[in-house]
Formats: sequence, structure tokens, C-alpha cells
Amino acid sequence: MKKNDLLLSLIFLMFLSFLVMLGCKKKEAPNMIPDPVLTNDYQGQLYVRYTSTLPPWDVSTTMNVHIAKDLGVVTIDGGTLSYSGDTIINGDSRLVRSGEWAMNPNGILMEDAGRKYMDVDAHVTVQNDVQRIYAKDNDGNWVLVNETPFNETPYSVVSFDFDDAVLNGSYQSLVVATGSIIWRLTLTPVP
Repeated sequence: MKKNDLLLSLIFLMFLSFLVMLGCKKKEAPNMIPDPVLTNDYQGQLYVRYTSTLPPWDVSTTMNVHIAKDLGVVTIDGGTLSYSGDTIINGDSRLVRSGEWAMNPNGILMEDAGRKYMDVDAHVTVQNDVQRIYAKDNDGNWVLVNETPFNETPYSVVSFDFDDAVLNGSYQSLVVATGSIIWRLTLTPVP
């Protein structure tokens, strides 16, 4: 008798569940176009300056930036930064280094607690970065004694305050082994 009562209870619960499911009407999500993230499109520049003290160089380049107001989509042009330096140490040693960065940046516009900011990954690829050390031979000629490739990619993920970028430019500075890297983002609203 207990099995029959249990079976009838299960059938009754299944029947009730079926009725409840029939009574629920599926609501479709409205087809909404998202509100604009910004009130204007923005254009500007992403600037990078790479300074080295040994060997010395001070080079920079800029890449164009565009932000679409509708979804906040950030587009940044690619760029290259070539560098080279040459220094003589104690009159009989010479240090020469040269290379190039290929940059294919991407950015994303974010907002946290009412503060807008833009994260940028410059996707730096270091190319042909080689350091050469020369010494003078007995005749006073420079002779190559060592050649070392640099494979280390500089840290190139930076964050910029959006309002600062619009007003005066937003800056990020990084210290590297032989110098510094400065990133600056400047933006202007497009009417």
C-alpha cells in the first residue's frame, strides 16, 4: 500500500509541475540598441618615448587613436620605433646597440565607479635588437669582441585616465634597465 501512495504522489507532483510549466509564458528579451557609451567620438594619439643611457638614445613615435561613441570601440594604428646608440668607454671599448619595436596596440574603454579609463596593450615585438662590444686592436682599429641579442620585450600594458587624456594628456612612465619608457594618451572629442 505504501508503494501505491508514493507512486500516486509522484504522478500528482509531475502533473502539477506540467501545469505550472504550461502556465508560464516565456518572455522574449527586447531587441534593444545599447545606449551610447560616450557622447562624442574621440580622436587622438598614443605617444611613446624610449630613452636609454647606455648606450644613449632618445627616440619617440606616435600612433593615431579613434574611439567610437556608440560602443566605445577603440582603434589604434600600428607603429614602429627604431633606436640605436653608440658610446665609447675609457677610449678603448665601444658599446653599440640598435633595434626596433613593431607595435600593434589595442585598447579597451572601461568604467569603474563613474571613472572612465582606457587600458592599452601595445603588443610590442622587439626586432633585430643587438648589442655589440668592440675593442681596439694594436693598430687602433675597432674589433668586434661580443655580440648579444636582446630578446626581452618591454612591459607595454598601460592604463590611462580618460578625463586626463582629454584635458591634458594621461601619462604612464616605466623604468627599464638602461633608461625609461614614457607612454602618453591624448584625446579630443570629435564634434
